[in-house]
Amino acid sequence: MNTLRIISLLCLAMIVSCTKPIDLELNDEQSQRLVVEGIITDIQHIQELRLTLTSSYFANEAAPIASGAVVTVSDGDNTYDFVEEENGYYHSIEEFAGEPGRTFELSIDYGGEQYTASSYMAPTVAIDSLGYELEPYESEEEDEDRFLLNLYCQEPEETLDHYIFLNYKNGVLETDSLPEWEFTNDDGVNGSYIGGFPIGYPIYTHGDTAMLEVLSTSEAHYDFILAMFLETQWRGGPFDTPPANIPSNVSNGALGFFAASAVSRKSIVIE
Repeated sequence: MNTLRIISLLCLAMIVSCTKPIDLELNDEQSQRLVVEGIITDIQHIQELRLTLTSSYFANEAAPIASGAVVTVSDGDNTYDFVEEENGYYHSIEEFAGEPGRTFELSIDYGGEQYTASSYMAPTVAIDSLGYELEPYESEEEDEDRFLLNLYCQEPEETLDHYIFLNYKNGVLETDSLPEWEFTNDDGVNGSYIGGFPIGYPIYTHGDTAMLEVLSTSEAHYDFILAMFLETQWRGGPFDTPPANIPSNVSNGALGFFAASAVSRKSIVIE
């Protein structure tokens, strides 16, 4: 028996002898964690947060809701109580508008545990106007023209800014979940005039009323959104990075993110 064959047999024996079963903790009820979702804005309205729980890796159902929590938000001068509605949504008892330049503190008492989070509300960019353009890659199968919005605004020079863009069509929020959001920072355009930057999917056609909201957000929230996309929407290629934990600004091992955003909005009719 030659030397190469002996070495191969020894390596195979080592591999077989070193294997053992590994029990993975796949998040059963004993290891559930609180998940926080919500953005406080400077729009005068009933503010909303959502509290859910993580579920088993094998669960084929919606995330369980976190019911019975005591939730408050404070801006340092005022404290706002939130009450539970349904499906894990908690609404402020009264309407209020956050003030840009303030830091908002979230407090949650749930299941005998205390959770806190903090978020600074930065000013957002003022929209000068909106335009629109025909979708350049329109399919021949489309029955009608589709248009993209164009954003015109002066980007502030004094600060490093991060933005979320939300699109409404005829009064209905079309980008109503994080996978549909567009987001960016001002790298490369800080202090520049933005003259016709295309925003959103080609969801508009003739006669539609389009509205764009530009939300300010923190660098930490931007990093959270980016990490969510990297671990979900942008996976599947040969150069994917190894999976990593999603960052959170909520204490005590909770997941998700509590954010505060100023909002600028403008509408236009697609003619």
